[in-house]
Amino acid sequence: MRLIFYAAPSDMLGKTIMQAITRQLPQKNVDVCSTASNLALYLAENRNDETIAILVPADEEELINIYCMQDRFTGVPVILVLPNRDRVVEAIGHRLKPRQMFYRDERVSEAFSTPGNIAEIFTQFDVQ
Repeated sequence: MRLIFYAAPSDMLGKTIMQAITRQLPQKNVDVCSTASNLALYLAENRNDETIAILVPADEEELINIYCMQDRFTGVPVILVLPNRDRVVEAIGHRLKPRQMFYRDERVSEAFSTPGNIAEIFTQFDVQ
Protein backbone atom coordinates (compact mmCIF):
# COMPACT_ATOMS: atom_id res chain seq x y z
CA MET A 1 0.00 0.00 0.00
CA ARG A 2 1.20 3.47 -0.82
CA LEU A 3 0.31 6.79 0.70
CA ILE A 4 0.29 9.93 -1.36
CA PHE A 5 0.47 12.95 0.91
CA TYR A 6 -0.21 16.46 -0.40
CA ALA A 7 0.60 19.65 1.52
CA ALA A 8 2.52 22.84 0.79
CA PRO A 9 6.07 22.81 2.19
CA SER A 10 5.34 25.86 4.33
CA ASP A 11 2.13 24.41 5.81
CA MET A 12 2.76 23.69 9.50
CA LEU A 13 -0.40 21.59 9.85
CA GLY A 14 0.70 19.49 6.89
CA LYS A 15 4.13 18.99 8.46
CA THR A 16 2.55 17.95 11.76
CA ILE A 17 0.29 15.40 10.08
CA MET A 18 3.16 14.05 7.95
CA GLN A 19 5.37 13.61 11.03
CA ALA A 20 2.58 11.75 12.81
CA ILE A 21 2.09 9.43 9.85
CA THR A 22 5.78 8.57 9.51
CA ARG A 23 6.10 8.09 13.26
CA GLN A 24 3.09 5.77 13.53
CA LEU A 25 3.48 3.94 10.22
CA PRO A 26 7.22 3.83 9.47
CA GLN A 27 6.83 0.77 7.23
CA LYS A 28 4.53 2.53 4.74
CA ASN A 29 5.76 4.07 1.51
CA VAL A 30 4.82 7.74 1.52
CA ASP A 31 5.09 9.92 -1.57
CA VAL A 32 5.07 13.57 -0.55
CA CYS A 33 3.71 16.10 -3.04
CA SER A 34 3.83 19.86 -2.67
CA THR A 35 2.21 20.91 -5.96
CA ALA A 36 -0.93 19.85 -7.80
CA SER A 37 1.11 18.79 -10.84
CA ASN A 38 3.34 16.63 -8.65
CA LEU A 39 0.22 15.09 -7.09
CA ALA A 40 -1.19 14.32 -10.55
CA LEU A 41 2.08 12.62 -11.52
CA TYR A 42 2.11 10.40 -8.42
CA LEU A 43 -1.53 9.45 -8.93
CA ALA A 44 -0.81 8.47 -12.54
CA GLU A 45 2.24 6.41 -11.53
CA ASN A 46 0.42 4.49 -8.82
CA ARG A 47 -2.64 3.46 -10.81
CA ASN A 48 -2.14 -0.27 -10.22
CA ASP A 49 -1.08 -0.04 -6.57
CA GLU A 50 -3.34 0.15 -3.56
CA THR A 51 -3.08 3.84 -2.80
CA ILE A 52 -4.55 6.22 -0.25
CA ALA A 53 -4.34 9.98 -0.79
CA ILE A 54 -4.11 12.33 2.17
CA LEU A 55 -4.79 15.88 1.00
CA VAL A 56 -4.11 18.95 3.13
CA PRO A 57 -4.69 22.01 0.91
CA ALA A 58 -3.77 25.27 2.67
CA ASP A 59 -6.42 27.37 0.96
CA GLU A 60 -9.29 27.39 -1.49
CA GLU A 61 -7.00 27.85 -4.50
CA GLU A 62 -5.06 24.67 -3.70
CA LEU A 63 -8.33 22.80 -3.19
CA ILE A 64 -9.58 23.96 -6.60
CA ASN A 65 -6.31 22.80 -8.21
CA ILE A 66 -6.84 19.37 -6.65
CA TYR A 67 -10.49 19.34 -7.70
CA CYS A 68 -9.49 19.96 -11.33
CA MET A 69 -7.87 16.52 -11.36
CA GLN A 70 -10.73 14.69 -9.64
CA ASP A 71 -10.83 12.01 -12.35
CA ARG A 72 -7.39 10.81 -11.21
CA PHE A 73 -8.81 9.91 -7.80
CA THR A 74 -11.07 7.18 -9.20
CA GLY A 75 -10.59 4.14 -7.00
CA VAL A 76 -8.28 6.01 -4.60
CA PRO A 77 -9.56 6.49 -1.06
CA VAL A 78 -9.12 10.12 -0.02
CA ILE A 79 -8.62 11.66 3.39
CA LEU A 80 -9.22 15.40 3.04
CA VAL A 81 -8.50 18.30 5.36
CA LEU A 82 -10.52 21.31 4.20
CA PRO A 83 -8.98 24.78 4.60
CA ASN A 84 -12.15 26.35 6.04
CA ARG A 85 -15.89 25.91 6.48
CA ASP A 86 -16.99 28.06 3.55
CA ARG A 87 -19.95 26.50 1.72
CA VAL A 88 -18.15 26.53 -1.63
CA VAL A 89 -15.08 24.87 -0.07
CA GLU A 90 -17.29 22.22 1.53
CA ALA A 91 -19.07 21.59 -1.78
CA ILE A 92 -15.77 21.16 -3.61
CA GLY A 93 -14.52 18.87 -0.86
CA HIS A 94 -17.58 16.63 -1.08
CA ARG A 95 -17.20 16.37 -4.86
CA LEU A 96 -13.82 14.70 -4.28
CA LYS A 97 -15.76 11.95 -2.43
CA PRO A 98 -13.43 11.66 0.55
CA ARG A 99 -13.72 8.69 2.88
CA GLN A 100 -12.71 10.93 5.79
CA MET A 101 -12.99 14.71 5.90
CA PHE A 102 -11.65 17.10 8.51
CA TYR A 103 -11.42 20.86 8.84
CA ARG A 104 -8.28 22.80 9.65
CA ASP A 105 -9.99 24.51 12.57
CA GLU A 106 -10.76 21.18 14.22
CA ARG A 107 -8.18 19.37 16.26
CA VAL A 108 -7.13 17.46 13.17
CA SER A 109 -3.46 17.30 14.18
CA GLU A 110 -4.53 15.61 17.41
CA ALA A 111 -6.67 13.14 15.47
CA PHE A 112 -3.63 12.12 13.45
CA SER A 113 -1.08 12.25 16.27
CA THR A 114 -2.99 10.12 18.78
CA PRO A 115 -1.39 6.65 18.77
CA GLY A 116 -3.51 4.15 16.88
CA ASN A 117 -5.75 6.68 15.11
CA ILE A 118 -3.92 6.51 11.79
CA ALA A 119 -3.89 2.71 11.80
CA GLU A 120 -7.61 2.76 12.63
CA ILE A 121 -8.31 5.12 9.72
CA PHE A 122 -6.48 2.81 7.30
CA THR A 123 -8.22 -0.32 8.51
CA GLN A 124 -11.51 1.36 7.53
CA PHE A 125 -10.23 1.33 3.95
CA ASP A 126 -9.51 -2.43 4.00
CA VAL A 127 -5.97 -1.65 2.91
CA GLN A 128 -3.04 -3.29 4.67
